[in-house]
Amino acid sequence: MVELLTGENNYDIRARRSRKIVEFGRGKSSEAVSIVDGTAVTADELPQLLLGVSLFAPERLVVLDDANSQKPVWEKLLDFLPQVGEGTDVLLVTPGADKRTKTYKWLQKNAMIQQSPYIQGLPLERWVQAEAAEVGVELAPRIAKYIIEYTGGDQWQLKNDITKLSLSGQAITVELVRELLIPNTTSSAFDLLDAALHRRKQRVNELLAGVRAHEDPYLFLGLLSSQIFAILVIATAGVRSAHTIAQESGLHPYVIEKMQPLARRLSLAQSKHLAEVVATTDMQIKTSGQDPWVLITAALKNIAA
Repeated sequence: MVELLTGENNYDIRARRSRKIVEFGRGKSSEAVSIVDGTAVTADELPQLLLGVSLFAPERLVVLDDANSQKPVWEKLLDFLPQVGEGTDVLLVTPGADKRTKTYKWLQKNAMIQQSPYIQGLPLERWVQAEAAEVGVELAPRIAKYIIEYTGGDQWQLKNDITKLSLSGQAITVELVRELLIPNTTSSAFDLLDAALHRRKQRVNELLAGVRAHEDPYLFLGLLSSQIFAILVIATAGVRSAHTIAQESGLHPYVIEKMQPLARRLSLAQSKHLAEVVATTDMQIKTSGQDPWVLITAALKNIAA
């Protein structure tokens, strides 16, 4: 049997890969599973790798990581995959596999393809709650959602953060999340923009103090600009759905959904004003020689006013 693991969600791909290896290897010798680095294997090694027989392992699993990283190897797989015997399972791990290639088209017809898309919104919140439950932590839905927004929604990071929270031995609250976890830069930019637009000047000052301590001002202004760009796109999109806006603008659907509540509070003229503020700030940073954080702070206070 030939299987392909592909998609955008690297965490899910790795989790599926690990489960396959553990389940296949249970009760078998160490030689039953061969894990091969696709970035290092050569096309000449494929016949022995895929068609070879071991006296010590009549049933074999061959895991080829990053199988599409070398074009000649990916193309050459097509010569040998159809010949794989019944006693051999082949697991191809290829995030972002090119669907236009002959190898992928063969796999579509003859292999089991498991897609791993990004998860977001309610499914991701439920995943966070389930992961927390596994380590004995009960998370309220609103806390799970806040953790995702605060840290950026990457599943690898979320898993580590859940472990960190569980080791505290305390009830998980918004305050504890802020105390123990490192905010994602994008989330920090969103929180600051959200606080400024809601005119929470004290909150703006608190967030700025934290951001200035460990963020690069140029990178931060870029993130702030990208979020204001998203607001402007939404403001000019009329009644289009988030999915349609994402398709037409190239922005991620998650970004659209996250920014829509802010965009809906603003008129088109106000949205354009935000764009003018960050454009002016960007120009001042490049030409005035002033401290970038002083100018970014002034921009946010302008927005909060």
